[in-house]
Amino acid sequence: MDTIIKIIAGIIIGSCATWFLLESQLTPQEVQKKHTGSPQVISNATDYLRQDSKGIREQELEAKVVELTEELQESRQELAKAEKTKKAVINRLQRQQEANVSQQQGEPEAGKKNEKYLAEAPESHRRLIEPPKGQMKTSFDFHKDFVDEEMDISWALEKEQQITSYIQHHKRGSEVSLKRVKCKKTICEIYGETYSQKGEAWSQITEGMRGQPWWDFLGSSSSTSGSAVNSGQYLFASILYKNF
Repeated sequence: MDTIIKIIAGIIIGSCATWFLLESQLTPQEVQKKHTGSPQVISNATDYLRQDSKGIREQELEAKVVELTEELQESRQELAKAEKTKKAVINRLQRQQEANVSQQQGEPEAGKKNEKYLAEAPESHRRLIEPPKGQMKTSFDFHKDFVDEEMDISWALEKEQQITSYIQHHKRGSEVSLKRVKCKKTICEIYGETYSQKGEAWSQITEGMRGQPWWDFLGSSSSTSGSAVNSGQYLFASILYKNF
């Protein structure tokens, strides 16, 4: 047994001695080549790394170009929208200016036409329905329709009687003095005065009319003088219409 161990130990010692002997005989260049690889291998590895780095850089540049192209396209679209909005605003302002000029030129002629319609209303109440400048002419438009409308005597007489009777029998009817109640075919006009402040009594009366069985109007347009006239009386004008 001891002999076998000695033989194995001798083999190991011999192998190590041989290895050390061979290493001591190698030149420094051979040692470097053995441990680090050949210069060609190193050069190939370096070239590969350079090519890989170049490819990555090109990809980054391409991605940046795509990003900038998209941003440029978005900027062009926003600029086109802004230009379109600008043109629309300019066109609207031009149309408004033209409309103002036409309105100013047409005011004298319109004033003459309005006098024809206002002549049908009591002179003391005309300012309640005359068309205000630059605003909707609601009351005056309905008054014009009333003046131009044909007469339906049967309907007109019935409505005039119903309206007058309702006002006279209303609990606040004594606070109202009727000047005129006139109907035609689809429209009725009511003019009067009231001592109640700012026409409160008349407002309650007209509101109550809407709940009567004979009320077949689509709506009404009423105006009241803002301050008292004629010994503390407030003027009112109401137009009831079946069609808008």
